Amino acid sequence: MYDKIYGEEEELSCMELSEAICGPDKWLCTSKDKCIDKKLVCDGKEDCIGYLDEYQCQYWICVDGMWKCSDNLTCIPEENVCDGINHCSDHTDESSCETWKCSWSYFQCESGNCIDRTRHCDGQFDCPDLSDELFCT
Repeated sequence: MYDKIYGEEEELSCMELSEAICGPDKWLCTSKDKCIDKKLVCDGKEDCIGYLDEYQCQYWICVDGMWKCSDNLTCIPEENVCDGINHCSDHTDESSCETWKCSWSYFQCESGNCIDRTRHCDGQFDCPDLSDELFCT
């Protein structure tokens, strides 16, 4: 890739070109498209059109408040860990939980699992321990 920013044609690496156009703390999505903070690169989210900021990442770095699934490809909000609902494709957010905590829109089964509150006392067993249909009137 050639650039005239330095006053002469010279071949620049992608990183050098990115820094020349965007500055040292930014990353260039595509040529003259847009610049993003470097901390957004390989974070598991699409910040550049077509996930160009996630292309060829060996792993993702999760920002504060996020939890990384063991597939190293997905970051989820920390409050979604051990809530009884699988958010990671590999189910690691629920695999080593001793107890679950359900958000207000979910019913907590005796077993600790969480189901949608609308499925509580609906005449069908949804909890593994069948507790969602106990004591219903």
